[in-house]
Amino acid sequence: MSFRAFSTALWSFSVLFVLALIAALPLPSQISIPFISDLVHRPNVESTVPVLLILLLFIWVLFEIWTRRQLVRGEHRAVADFQSLMEKADLGRYC
Repeated sequence: MSFRAFSTALWSFSVLFVLALIAALPLPSQISIPFISDLVHRPNVESTVPVLLILLLFIWVLFEIWTRRQLVRGEHRAVADFQSLMEKADLGRYC
């Protein structure tokens, strides 16, 4: 498995987990989803706030990874365009 495929799968799984946590927030505490209900339905507010802050930090990190990926993808495209332009220049066919 390539690193790109692994990182894409890991990022996708993380996003799905975050979406499941967000979807479980408005559900009543009687509905039990393994692991997710334990995180979002705490007995008091003081124990729920740290979980929500960590979730917010995790969302921010995922967003930063996505924006960095978009920047790197754009740089790769620019390098490929430049290389094809230089190949044409080497052959004497200027644009």
